[in-house]
Amino acid sequence: MASTPSFVIWLVTSRCNIHCSYCYTSDLRGEFDHEEAIKTAEGLVELASRSVGITGGEPLLWPPLRDVLKILRDGGLEVSIQSNMKLFDVGYAKLFSDLGIFLFTSLDGADKLVHEAYRGIGSWDAVVRGLKIAYDMGLEFATVTTISDVNVDKLPSILEFSCNLGSRYAAFIPIIPVGRASRVYSLLPDPGRLFSALTSLRDKAYSLGFHTSIWCTPFAMRIGSGRYFRIGACTIASSMDILPDGSIPICDTLRIGVSDVSIGVVKAWSEYISHPLVKKISKRIPDRCRDCSISSRCRGGCIARAYATTGLLDEVDPLCPRIAIDNLRYV
Repeated sequence: MASTPSFVIWLVTSRCNIHCSYCYTSDLRGEFDHEEAIKTAEGLVELASRSVGITGGEPLLWPPLRDVLKILRDGGLEVSIQSNMKLFDVGYAKLFSDLGIFLFTSLDGADKLVHEAYRGIGSWDAVVRGLKIAYDMGLEFATVTTISDVNVDKLPSILEFSCNLGSRYAAFIPIIPVGRASRVYSLLPDPGRLFSALTSLRDKAYSLGFHTSIWCTPFAMRIGSGRYFRIGACTIASSMDILPDGSIPICDTLRIGVSDVSIGVVKAWSEYISHPLVKKISKRIPDRCRDCSISSRCRGGCIARAYATTGLLDEVDPLCPRIAIDNLRYV
C-alpha cells in the first residue's frame, strides 16, 4: 500500500446551481465551515499527496474555496477544480491562473442540444463562454464527458470539439448509477455500443494527435492504450476521496465509509489503506474474469458500477462487453 495517496479528490459541497439528471452527488449531505475546511486543507499539505482535485456539486458556491486553494498551493500541491462554469468569470480565471490551478468542466455534447439534454438549459452557453475566458487568460483546462445512452455514438465529435476549444486533453467516463443517476438506469449505454464508440474515439484521438483519457473503464484496456489514448486503472487504495461531510468512502461512487478526516487527514489515510475491505477490493479478480487476458489489470472493471447495479462487491462491471455477452447466455 502507498505511504501517501497519488491524488485526493475532495467533494467540498453537494450544492449546485444546475440540475443534472445524472448528478452523482445529489444524495450527499453536509459541508465544512471555514474552520473545518482550513484544518482539512492543512492536513492535506501535511499528508503530502501529489495533487488534490476540488469538486462538488459546484465548488464556486463554497465560501472557503479561495483560502483553501491558497493553502494547498502554498503547500506545494498540484490543484485542480471542477466547475460547471456558470459562475466562472475573468476574476476566477485570474485567481486560478495566478495560483496555477488546473480547470475541469463537463462537456457532454459537441452541440447545445446533446449537452443540455440532461444538464439543463443554459449549461451549454456557460461552458462555451467560460472556456473562452479561460483560453484567453492562458488558463489550462480539460473537459470531462459523462458517457450515456444519449451521447455514446457522438464521442469522436465531442473529442474534436474539446480539442478546438483549446483543452489540454479530454476525459471520458461512462455513467455510474449513484446519486440522482441511480433513478435513470436507462442512461447506461449498451456495452457493445460503448466498446465500439471507445474504439472510434481512440482512432479519432490519434487522427487529431489529441490526448484522451478514459476513466473508470479498465476493461477498455482491450482496445489498447497508447500515447494519445490512455486507459486509467482503478485507483482504490492508491488515492483517497473526501465527501462534503468529511467522511472517507472506499471511493466517491462506492460510498461504504471507512474513515473520516475528523480524526486528522494523515490518520484517516492510514485507516483507509489498512481497512480490510479496501485491501480486498484492491486485489480482487472476480471468478468470471479469471480466464480474461487483462484480468490482472482490469480486476473486473469499475466495482462502484457493479455494486450500484447489483448490490454485490464481488460482481463484474456490467458495461464490460465480454460480461454482457456472457449474461445473455443465461437470460
